[in-house]
Amino acid sequence: MGIAVGDETRVATGKRKRGVLGSWLALVLDGVIPLAGYYLLRHYGMSMTMALALTSVVPALRVIWVAVRERSTEPLATAVLLVTVISIPIALIGGSPRLLLAKESIGTGPVGLWVIVSALRGKGAMTEPYRAFLVRSARAADAWDRLVAGNRRFQRSVRSISLVWGIALVVAFAVHLLLAMTLPIDTAVWATGLVVPAMVVVASICTGPITGYLQDELKKGADA
Repeated sequence: MGIAVGDETRVATGKRKRGVLGSWLALVLDGVIPLAGYYLLRHYGMSMTMALALTSVVPALRVIWVAVRERSTEPLATAVLLVTVISIPIALIGGSPRLLLAKESIGTGPVGLWVIVSALRGKGAMTEPYRAFLVRSARAADAWDRLVAGNRRFQRSVRSISLVWGIALVVAFAVHLLLAMTLPIDTAVWATGLVVPAMVVVASICTGPITGYLQDELKKGADA
C-alpha cells in the first residue's frame, strides 16, 4: 500500500515538473525564438518579408500541433502567427517615409485586440508566459493549478494581466501611428522607437500589484 502511494506521488510530481518545463518551453518556442530570430535575421540584412516568414514557422507548427493533439488553441503562438499574417503583406507596401514608419507597428493593434479577446473569453494569451515566470517548482505548479481551478479572485487576476497587456498593445499601436503621422519625420524616427519600451514599462507597473498577489497566493499554496 505504502509503495503504491509513493509511486502515485512520484508520478504526480513528475507531471507537475513536466508542466513547469512545458510552460517555459512554450514561452521560448512561441515568443523568444520568433522575436529574437526576426531581429537577428534583420540585423544580417534579410528582408522584412523573408524574416517574418521564416520566424513564423515555429509558432505555425505549434498552432497546428496543439490543434491536432489537444483540440485547442495556443494563445501566444496564435498571436505571433497573427502578427506575421498581417505584417507580411504590409511589408510589401511601399510609399512615403511616414507610411513606412507607420507600418512598423501595424501588427501590435490586432494582437492587442486578440489578447483582450482571449482574456474576456477566459484563457488569457499571457497566462502561460506568466505561469512560466511565476512557477518555479512542482509544488508551485500544483498550487497554480488548484488556484486557477477553484479561486475566483486568482482566476480574475490571471485574466486581468492579459487584459492590461492587450490594452497596452492597442494604445502603443495608436500612439505609434499618431507620432509617425504628425511629428516631423526626423523626430518621428526616434520617437516611435520609444513607444514599445515605454509600453512595456507602463504595463509592467500596472500589472505589478497583480503579479505580487499571484506570487503571494502561490507561496501560500505551495507551503500548504
